Amino acid sequence: MRLIKLNIEGIRNLNNVQLSLNPQFNFFFGSNGSGKTSLLEAIYLLGRGRSFRTTNLPSVINRNRQHCTVSGLLLAEGGRQIRMGVTRDLGGQFNFRVNGVAVQTASSLAAELPILLFNADTFALLNGGPSQRRAYLDWAVFHVEQSVRVLWQRYQRALKQRNNLLRHDKMDGHIDVWDAELAKLAGEINQKRRKAAERLFALIPQVLTTFEEVPQVNFAYYQGWDEEQDLQDVLKANLESDKKRKATNYGPHRADVKIMAGEERAPAKEVLSRGQQKILVSAMQIARGRLLADVANRKSVYLLDDLPSELDREHRLKLARLLKTMDAQVLITGVDSAELRMEPVVGEEEFALFHVEHGTVVTAN
Repeated sequence: MRLIKLNIEGIRNLNNVQLSLNPQFNFFFGSNGSGKTSLLEAIYLLGRGRSFRTTNLPSVINRNRQHCTVSGLLLAEGGRQIRMGVTRDLGGQFNFRVNGVAVQTASSLAAELPILLFNADTFALLNGGPSQRRAYLDWAVFHVEQSVRVLWQRYQRALKQRNNLLRHDKMDGHIDVWDAELAKLAGEINQKRRKAAERLFALIPQVLTTFEEVPQVNFAYYQGWDEEQDLQDVLKANLESDKKRKATNYGPHRADVKIMAGEERAPAKEVLSRGQQKILVSAMQIARGRLLADVANRKSVYLLDDLPSELDREHRLKLARLLKTMDAQVLITGVDSAELRMEPVVGEEEFALFHVEHGTVVTAN
């Protein structure tokens, strides 16, 4: 997958942007506040229908505009071209299009343009809450097992119904119906998650061999309830506790990825240095891209925001070598153009350099 043309209108402080991108590496440099992150945010909006910086979409739209639009031309496997477009307005309305046809869900965009993001929040994956690690795993589940999307929607509806009963303390025998439905759907979701997790956890150590500083790391998938018990039995046994908390506390929505390091298998966030944690998270992201390539023969687009502040030059070069061997398209931002350039890993014909200043993006090489 390659994003070869990009058009941006009405995103934050960016002026109207029209770019032709290199199919391999694209470097964007400029001072803080110039619009570099906003440019990556626009690409993320194209592939996900939302921002990675905020849930308050109106803040993404330029204050002098009523809506924002991002469109792009993709070159897919086999030379197939795909045109995509996203428009969001201040009222929350959206218009998503793929090859001129309206689509109703952001997942339809993600299916066409797989995006992997590296930013400060990504590097906090080990220290963040379970929801971040669930999202990490579910990206892989979605792209490998797209049918899980419908299962997850049904599960969320059933979970909402059960939680409503708990909040209003109106069991009336209906709780058993929703327990059975949740357990059935949870079993199917868990099966798909576990399958993706096994593949993903096998790939991460392979990627880590490029970075020699990280000790042995082990991953374990926690499904959200005791593996030795049926979820329906767990829900029944914990009904009184759920009633007090007015929420369902067991199920796939409570899943997590346990990450341990070293011979003692202690939590990685307690054993690894800050630098080692960043290397591990980088390897975890690369592994997702490899999984997609291995299983679906598809390549991701990598967005690396302010990479020089996250990884030193030695590890940036190692990361660049990995991405190059994967034949991936990469967009990287930073303040100093000299720090972004990755000679001798990235040759002169393998990158485009752009200067971002006061919301304007111009070719610099």
